[in-house]
Amino acid sequence: MTEMANKSSGKSNYYLIVIVLALTTLMAAIDTNIVNIALPTVAKSLKANFASVQWIALSYLLAVTSLIVGIGRIGDVFGKKTIFILGVIIFTLASLMCGLSTSLYLMDVWHFFKHPIMHL
Repeated sequence: MTEMANKSSGKSNYYLIVIVLALTTLMAAIDTNIVNIALPTVAKSLKANFASVQWIALSYLLAVTSLIVGIGRIGDVFGKKTIFILGVIIFTLASLMCGLSTSLYLMDVWHFFKHPIMHL
């Protein structure tokens, strides 16, 4: 009976892991699309030209492409689960800080920190 309970528990953990990973991947993808759609509004509200505001979206690409290998190695050393949880926390806090940003430069910096760990 214990063996049967362990198999059932393992199967439910598997589905929970798949759901959590799918939702966090969806969250990162939605965030990227929202940022791209909101660029003209951000440019108006921060009184910046569109070329400057495009750095918000570019900072994401720069962060992911430059840090993905290093963060992958950190995940190998410290454990993927630990780094994933840390990534979700950093993503959430950086999203909050992006929303509270009053300048284009702060928004660029916080957006840079949002995504690399989420892509581990």
